[in-house]
Order: sequence, then structure tokens, then C-alpha cells
Amino acid sequence: PIFELIRRLGEVPDDDMFRTFNMGVGMVIVVAPDAVAAVRQVLGADAYIIGRVVPWSGAGPRVIIA
Repeated sequence: PIFELIRRLGEVPDDDMFRTFNMGVGMVIVVAPDAVAAVRQVLGADAYIIGRVVPWSGAGPRVIIA
């Protein structure tokens, strides 16, 4: 709510808000694809899928943020 107040009263554009304040993702939980539905049910409406871990030819996993 405080960020919306700053944005509205200060007439600050969204890109300036994101550049100035920490308005990032927040918390990230990595789960297996078959656990997504259960986790979303527990976390509620504010849970979003933001990426996936996929195999690749390099060393270790690679995360795709979509």
C-alpha cells in the first residue's frame, strides 16, 4: 500500500518505482512440477509460476524466468 501511495501522490511512473524501490518478486519457492497445485492451494491467490528449471548442456541446472 505504501508504494501505491507514493506512486499516486508523487505521480511517479511505474518504471521509476521499480528502478528506485525494491519491488521485485519477493519470495521464491522452487517445487517439482507435480507439487505446484498443492503449493498454490496452500499459498493462495498471490502465488505465481515465474519460471522453470530445465536440463541443458552446461554444468548444473538452468532457470528460465518467463
